[in-house]
Formats: sequence, C-alpha cells, structure tokens
Amino acid sequence: MRNLRLRQFCCIAMLIIMLTACTPADKTSQIRIVTPQPYSSAPIVTSEPTQQPRCYRQAQAVTTLGKLPAQSVRSYLSLGDGRVLAAWDEFLEDGVIIHADIIDIVEQKIEHSISIEGASALYLQKFADGQFVFGGNEDVDLYVCDSQLNIVKRIDLPDAGGVISYDLQHFYFVQDRILYDYDIATGTTQRLNTTVDLRIASTTVDGTDGTTMGVYAYKSEYAYDTFLCLIDLTCGAPIVMRDDVESCQRTDSGTINALSYSDEDFSLDIIIDALGDTRHTNTHDLGIMDIDCMLLPNSPYLMHFFECDIDIPENWENGTVLYSLGEQVTQCDLTDYGINESLWNAAYLPEERLIVADEYENGASNMIVIDVEQLEFTNVCSTERYDFEPVEMSLATARIDEQAQITDGDLTKTRQYADEIEQRYGVTVLLSEQCTAPCSQSGYKVTTTNNADFSNESAQVMQSLKCLDAALAIYPEGFCKQFRNNADECGLRFMLVGPIESQNGVVGFHYDNTQWYNIAIDIDLWDITSTLHHELWHATESKLCSVDSYGFNDGTWETLNPDGFSYIGTYSYDAWEYSTLDDWIYLMEPNDADVYFIDYYSKTFPGEDRARIMEYIMTFDTDAVRLMQSPHIKAKLQVMADAVRRGFDDTGWDTAYWERYF
Repeated sequence: MRNLRLRQFCCIAMLIIMLTACTPADKTSQIRIVTPQPYSSAPIVTSEPTQQPRCYRQAQAVTTLGKLPAQSVRSYLSLGDGRVLAAWDEFLEDGVIIHADIIDIVEQKIEHSISIEGASALYLQKFADGQFVFGGNEDVDLYVCDSQLNIVKRIDLPDAGGVISYDLQHFYFVQDRILYDYDIATGTTQRLNTTVDLRIASTTVDGTDGTTMGVYAYKSEYAYDTFLCLIDLTCGAPIVMRDDVESCQRTDSGTINALSYSDEDFSLDIIIDALGDTRHTNTHDLGIMDIDCMLLPNSPYLMHFFECDIDIPENWENGTVLYSLGEQVTQCDLTDYGINESLWNAAYLPEERLIVADEYENGASNMIVIDVEQLEFTNVCSTERYDFEPVEMSLATARIDEQAQITDGDLTKTRQYADEIEQRYGVTVLLSEQCTAPCSQSGYKVTTTNNADFSNESAQVMQSLKCLDAALAIYPEGFCKQFRNNADECGLRFMLVGPIESQNGVVGFHYDNTQWYNIAIDIDLWDITSTLHHELWHATESKLCSVDSYGFNDGTWETLNPDGFSYIGTYSYDAWEYSTLDDWIYLMEPNDADVYFIDYYSKTFPGEDRARIMEYIMTFDTDAVRLMQSPHIKAKLQVMADAVRRGFDDTGWDTAYWERYF
C-alpha cells in the first residue's frame, strides 16, 4: 500500500509540475501522460549522481537484469554515466502508448519513467545539451525531454524520416530528391544548397559534432544507383564521395564503418573507416556464409545473427557473434555466454564499454548487460588497406543540358520548337543524342534518331513534335505539370527516338526512374498520336499509384470483365490461347454491347487494357462513339476517369476530353 501511495504521489507531482510550467497555448499542455504500466518496478527518483567516478564493470561478462522486464523488446539510447533510455511501444485497439524509462545500469534500477499516449519509439536521439528526443506519432511529433524525463517541448516535424542536428536546431530531410533544412525554432523550411548539384535519395549518418552529415545521392539523373556523400553543413561542400557503400554507421571514435553487398558471391564487403584510412575484408573471410549482419551503432563492432531452422540439427541455436573491426578482426560467440538470441535491438555504451539488449522469453523482455571487457575474443583474420576511387564530380552533377547539346544545325529550329512545347505544358522533351543517357536505363535497346536510318532526321522529328503538341493540347490545362515534384522539377519526359529493339514489336514504352516519368516513342511512325496517348496513360497510372489514390487493385476492375476471365499475364504470343482471343473483342463481336476489350493486346494485363481504352477514346472519334455503346467499356472508362479526378487536382477542369461521352 505504501508503494502504491508513493507511486500515486510521484505521478500527481509530475503532472502538477508540467501543468504549472506550461501556458495553455504550449503544446506540452496537450500531452496526455498515462500512468506507467506495472511491467517494471516503481520509478525511483534518485539524488544527483555522485561526483566520484563510478565503476561500470559488471560482476560477470553477461548480466540479466530480471527485475526490469518489459512487455515488448525495447530500444535503447546511451545517456552516459552508466544510464540508458529504454523505450517500447504498447499497441492497443485504439492507439499506441510509448513507455520510457531511464535505467541506471550500475545500480540496476529505474530512476524515472513516463508513458505517453499517442507517441511511439520512432526516434531516439541524444543531443549536445544532454537533452534527448523520443516519440513520433502519426503527426510526426517528437518529445524533447531532460535528464529526468520531464517533457521540455514538443516538436512537429515536416517529414517522418530525416536527421536532427546535434544542437537540436535543425531537421534535415529529403523530399523529391532534394535535401531540405527545417529550422525547428522558427518552423521554416528551406532548401539546403550544396556546392555540387546533388540529387539525394536519403539521409544517413549524422556528424558527431553537428558539422557534417551523410547522404545517399543518385549517381546521375537517369539511374537508381547511389553513392555515399559526406556533406560539410557549414558550407554545403561534399567532403568525400564513394559509390561502394550501402549501409554505414559511425563508430565511437567518429569514423564510419560500412557494408556493401557483393552480387558475385552473395557476401558483404566490410569497409572499415570508410572515409579515412580505409581497410577492407569480407564476410566470407570471417566464415559468415549469409548476410544477416548489422553494424552496431557508435561502436567498432559488427554483429552476425544466426537462427535455428527446423532442418538444422538440434545442437544449433539462435545466437549472435560479435566481431571487433580493425587491422585485425576478432570475434566472440555470445552463445558461449548463454545468449541464445539475435540481438537486433542492441545498443553500445562507448564510455562504459557495455552493450545492452533484450532477451524475449515467455511474453516478457529481460534486459541483459554485456561487459565487453570481460568477453574473450579470438583472432579471425587481418584486414587489407583499401584505396577507393572517389565518385567523379562530373558523374554526380551530369545534367541533361550538359551531357548532350544539339550540335546538328538542321535540328536547331526543331529544338526551339521542343523548347516551346516544354514551356507550354510543363514537360521535358529530348531529341536525338539527348535520349542516349535516359534510354540506357530503360531496359530496352534503343536507337536514337541521329543513329537511325532517316533520310531527313530534322523533318521526321519535327513531324513528331507536331503530333506531341496536338496530343497534349487536349488534356486539361495544367494536367502535365502535375507530374512534377514539389520542387517543380522533373515530371513527364518525352524521348523521340528511332527503332526500339523488341521481340514483340514495341513502338513505345514508359518507365519511371527517380522523379521522372519517361515516355519513349519510335518516330519511325509518321503519326505517333495514339502511341503517345497509350504511354501517357501508363505514366498517369504510375502517378496515381504514387499519390495513394490508386483504385485499380481493390477488386472493382475485375468485376467489369466477363465471368471467369483472367488476363494472359505475358506479352509472348506463344502463351496466347488463340481459340478464345476473339471473344469479347471490339470489331469481333457482332453486338457492341458484348464488347469488353479493344483488341487482343488488351487481354495481356489490366494496365494494357486501360491504356488501350484511353488510346482509342483520345485518338479515334469514330471508334470512341461505337465503344461507348458497350456498357462494359463505358464502365471501365468511368473507373479510370474517377481515379484521375481523385489523384489529380482538378480545380478549373470542366469536362475532360476522355469524359466527353459521359
């Protein structure tokens, strides 16, 4: 009873302190703090840490703190002086609650606890002033706490993924391949300009002193391949760039260790001090035959996890092997110390040289403390010096206008017309050799018009530009511009090319990469209008998918087809069942009301079915009138039109051209 009263008193006191410290307008006054669950002992508020140095060595190499369990596996954050922040999420029917404790590992007790409804352990980070952050709910809120779990303030972030600066002043995040700097104090966002025009894929390791940050950047405008770049935040200059890194972590000494997957032998290359005096080894050199590995953050260690499978002999166990990375690689099998778990949630305490993690058993997680200094390591292999070649600046900054200028004098006026189309519709149009780089990433073998056998390349391209201009003119005003990203970049890119090598007679194709919706058209056809509308629908469908309004996978589309019908699922003619190809086909059915498909090609895939419908409705008026006599084609077009209305901003649209028969 006395413990219960003490707990109630502590909770009431904490609420009073928080309520009196915040004005009604302060966001922290709206935070709902719930009573900590009885998964742990009662919170004990201790006095200030003693000034005498504390001994962090444990009584044995591995210690289980059985009196500090949790209902779920916790995430840990080192706070220094033998203390950690431990947080875990409790998922309820009506939401989620984060439970957080400050645990004194030396004293093996909880010093402070808090539970907040509506938050989760999305972020755990410590800052220069000793404060730390946890939380992160659906509204991307973070909670800044002091060393006693008093909530100092709540921060609203503009994006769910990113890096908070070490001084808690800035939040760096990537949107539309651009790196942004969100000023936490003012709530303003601006583009973080770099001295090299980088296109960013994601953020990664942040600087230990707040002056540097790591990002993954795209190698070019046209590919998904990325490279690691460390940026000096004081001036925006890249310090070093290398393209053989796929995941990385800072060590306790501030260097960066990295992993890179090798396709040749399905292994991981281990890169030690990736941006400095680099050394190299491989998981196969360590005797590891799989890739279930993790670099332990803020440490010099690599962890390899292995799990018992039903086909493996009974003497095998789940476990973790710890590797110390340096000139020599040494290892310690933690199963020798009774740890039969894959410690994916482990955290390293560099000052104390301890590892903390959870072992989950019988519905509860027990905290274990690994005293690294008491582990016995054995030599595995030596590492080799490794001189990497930095990514060339020209590769990272290559842009369309720098890579391929139109040099043929006959194409000068043609290029000017293409520029006018770009300005009119908010698209990009590539001609001649300009198509080489983006087409190289398409998966098709494409001959550009400068290498095609055209008697007059300029005249052929000009005719195709006229078709493109006329085709785009019938779409609602601003339709094409909505393919551009939030930075008003990229979007639709039309490439007018020569022959496309294919077994199936491809005359046009669409593909996405990074922020581009690419459409290539073989202009050997004098009139490319129908192909343009067909491929533009593919791009539109891809756009719809990206804005969470994709309405074609909910089963509705299948109900619009004949009973028992299934799409062929291949473009190969060999797989087509010719005995049923004519069924339900336009111009093959005597009754228009029985038509479900435009032609044979419509039966290959649902996306081709929709693209064929849009192609005919937008291009062939006579056929469109007849097709609208089919209630099935009309119903399909209605589903497509509704999806476009949901996925695009239709402000100012009247009746779209594809809706003219409704």
